[in-house]
Amino acid sequence: EGREEGREEAAANSVLRILNKRGLTVSDDVRARIESCDDLDTLYSWVDKAIDADRAEDLFD
Repeated sequence: EGREEGREEAAANSVLRILNKRGLTVSDDVRARIESCDDLDTLYSWVDKAIDADRAEDLFD
């Protein structure tokens, strides 16, 4: 279980890092949603979406 949590945290950090590097604003609500997500498939989907998103909120569409 510890490994799974580590992967979740790493994926969430990747999403936030990509958004930050792209200069997109990440609200506290968006950050909290990303950091609290415990589904790896969802997080990996958000990593992919973060690459092309126009806004951080677009991850959740």
